[in-house]
Amino acid sequence: MTAYIIVIAVVTIMALLTSRRRLDIKAWSISFVALVLFVGLRHKVGMDWNNYLISIRLVNFGSFSEALTSMEPGYGGLLWISGQLGLGIYGANFFGAVIFLAGVFSYARTTPSPWIALLVAIPYLVVVVGMSANRQSIAVGFLLLAVANWSQSSFLRRTTLISLATMFHYSAVFFLLFPLYDLRVRLPIKLLLASVIAIATVYVLQVSGASQTYDNLYISGKSGEIVSEGAIFHIMLNAGPALVWLAWSRYRGVLLPNNLHRQMALLAIALIPAAFIFSTAASRISIYLFPVSMYIFSALPIILGKRDVLIYKVACSGLFILVLVFWLGFSNSGRAYLPYGNYFTVDPAALRHCC
Repeated sequence: MTAYIIVIAVVTIMALLTSRRRLDIKAWSISFVALVLFVGLRHKVGMDWNNYLISIRLVNFGSFSEALTSMEPGYGGLLWISGQLGLGIYGANFFGAVIFLAGVFSYARTTPSPWIALLVAIPYLVVVVGMSANRQSIAVGFLLLAVANWSQSSFLRRTTLISLATMFHYSAVFFLLFPLYDLRVRLPIKLLLASVIAIATVYVLQVSGASQTYDNLYISGKSGEIVSEGAIFHIMLNAGPALVWLAWSRYRGVLLPNNLHRQMALLAIALIPAAFIFSTAASRISIYLFPVSMYIFSALPIILGKRDVLIYKVACSGLFILVLVFWLGFSNSGRAYLPYGNYFTVDPAALRHCC
């Protein structure tokens, strides 16, 4: 667990010592590179480690075109290229980490307190999701790149980034509704475009076979697959701050910056009852809503008096360190992340260059 504690401790120290909106670009850049190496070059870490080893072997038995249809085309193609280059799962993980963390750091930098926003992301989004859910973490990275400059972005840029996210995990397609909502056209045209998106999505899912897979995993499969015991905890990481935003009407405009964030906050709250029906599906959707918690926690120092900010930072740091330690030490899946191994620290004979 030591490696994870060191990572979050460094971010915590920066959050405690750095003033709001003051960002040392050198320290920020070094932290990005360090996290990319930590996440992207992990060895035998995460619940899905063996599953992706199997996937990269299977993908590289066929052609590139076959790889594109074996799963989401973006990730299938990435596995095939990494295998053909002899980089194995490490190449795919490294590239995925670059995209994922580029999104996390780009978005955090737009918040009122970037180091606090990054601290909020470390325990669950970076460690749990980024170091296991390879496909969805890349999708999250593209979505965070879109959200980071949402107000200044064109409809084309927004939809392009969301489409790229969808190429790595089909579940990201629902995010297309957000730029559609902001599009300045008449309601009938919006409804028509929404219908086109819905029909195209259903068609792609049916043709690719993903609809059956997602149904088995998240909707009507065996209870052990569709029920996630920790789902309500995962969901409350975003829904909890969203409830604070909703209840604190005086500061709603400070705690969340625009309509996109407010819609995401309402969706986070709506996922609370869903956690008791389709817990795994609700938990997966909540992963895309981390801008809610990252922004709210980073904006709270604006509201607090100067004397209270340091107390808040200490409490916030303690909370997220506790979340990480508790999850690694006591969750059902925490053992899959321990001990931490890295490409540069393990015995070369143990590296899994499968292709």
